[in-house]
Amino acid sequence: MAQHDYNIANQGFSSFRSDLNNALSAIQTTNSGTSLPTGAVAGQIWLDTTNATSPTLKFYDGTDSISLATINYTANTVDWLDSSVTITGLSTTATGTVLTLTDSASTSTVNLIIDNQKEVRFRETTANGTNYIGLKAPASVTADLTFTLPVAPTSNNQALISSTAGVMSYTPYSFPSSDGSANQVLATNGSGALSFATVSSATGFRNRIINGDMTIDQRNSGASINNTSGAGLYSVDRWNPYGNQASKYSIQQNAGAVTPPAGFNYYLGITSLSAYTVGAGEEFSINQAIEGYNVADLDFGNANAKTITLSFWVRSSLTGTFGGAIRNSAGNRSYPYSYTISSANTWEKKSITITGDTTGTWLKTNGQGFLVGWSLGCGSSNQGTAGAWTAGNKTAPTGETRIVATSGATFYITGVQLEAGTSATDFEFLPIDVSLGRCQRYYYLHVKRSGDYKPIGIGAYYDTTVLLLYINFPNEMRSDPTLVSGSGTNFYTIDRNSGSDSFNSLTLNQIYKTNAFLFNNTEVSGTAGQAGNCYLNNDGAFIAFSAELWLIRLQKIILKEDLQVTQ
Repeated sequence: MAQHDYNIANQGFSSFRSDLNNALSAIQTTNSGTSLPTGAVAGQIWLDTTNATSPTLKFYDGTDSISLATINYTANTVDWLDSSVTITGLSTTATGTVLTLTDSASTSTVNLIIDNQKEVRFRETTANGTNYIGLKAPASVTADLTFTLPVAPTSNNQALISSTAGVMSYTPYSFPSSDGSANQVLATNGSGALSFATVSSATGFRNRIINGDMTIDQRNSGASINNTSGAGLYSVDRWNPYGNQASKYSIQQNAGAVTPPAGFNYYLGITSLSAYTVGAGEEFSINQAIEGYNVADLDFGNANAKTITLSFWVRSSLTGTFGGAIRNSAGNRSYPYSYTISSANTWEKKSITITGDTTGTWLKTNGQGFLVGWSLGCGSSNQGTAGAWTAGNKTAPTGETRIVATSGATFYITGVQLEAGTSATDFEFLPIDVSLGRCQRYYYLHVKRSGDYKPIGIGAYYDTTVLLLYINFPNEMRSDPTLVSGSGTNFYTIDRNSGSDSFNSLTLNQIYKTNAFLFNNTEVSGTAGQAGNCYLNNDGAFIAFSAELWLIRLQKIILKEDLQVTQ
């Protein structure tokens, strides 16, 4: 180790050689010594060997020697920088920081710090900012792990996830861009988009649609029927086919016998019976009227109206844009909605989120609160802009695909759910007795014959020519119902002690929400006070009671179109 002032004077050859060798030795040993070399100039680097085992490499700036690094001969390491050095982009502090990257265009530390706690700190970008986000390894790890970042995400609001090997990827889910409300949960739409949804605290009442899985079919027991001209017909319970012209489509539980979506056993199937050209003012649709009590909490017609989501499984032989509408009972507020069927003869799940209507009159008692419909073909006068509330009775979106316009076209639907919230949740399956009980609030089939005698109940003679029959309902009905029954020659029979009487029909005597008195006073003869067993005597005989909501709208239609109620 040597130092030299690098000033070689004129001298003899041997002295010159010795002086030159000393200068070269100083270069070889980086001007090693315990003090600044004599004659040092600005920009000169020298090695301070005051500590013989850990000398310090220094830079002379013309005035002071600046320490660059400490070389540890024992550990064979180089510790760069001390608290007195600043190089462009690099600096240290006296608080134990190992490395700091600075912004060369700024006087503040803004980029990266590696401190003596083995923590990487990223400073805030605000000028002279002091806050940071830090990354730090656990106190101990069992093996080395390197996290490998993925390429750019495929959509907004995706999150990073990691494999056990540290390979990072973006989730297939797109998270909401803002927080939800209290007690909301994350729900998926089935296509990877997550949103906050409100879960009802009431057990068994997320879905405002009744019989959305098409399980209950009291009237038809799975048989096919054709639409009538008007609204007085029902297929599976709570589902009403409508059309201005009769026999334009058939409707049946599990029509076509295709496999329903996973988890479902039934669906409602519609088949077009002709290639019908829909008139401008005509409508063909399937609908469910929802009682006002069941949607009162959604608070439509007020400033606090809740957002709702309609979801369902659908399958059609046609593709394109389809739709329907949600309407109020007065028919002066409507929301046409649209959805796309992409693949023919394939079950697809659809979800439509609808902002609550803050205007209009929406019944909140036992009248028709909502009318939810799916269009099978509506005329231009009944079409409106999809995705917006309008003042009027619009039943379909503009430009819809019409099922009834193609002979043989099919339209199948199941898993229908209407719920509060901004996204669809899984379909709410209910026990069969619960689902049946809900349907019986609107239609109660007391008895229907099919191949054998079916008891009606106990009847008694009020006098010699008047037979009374009492029927109790299993559930309170929405309102005092109407009697719906079959009639014909000897459809009904009473067996009594001294014989029997057959008669053609039964008539309402008294009717209430929970029970009814029926009578016949034209076709029987017996002893006053005598009782007997009454039963159905013909396959066309049945007794049912209806308090359906559609009759509210039907009464208005009858005035305009002189329609005849059949059920």
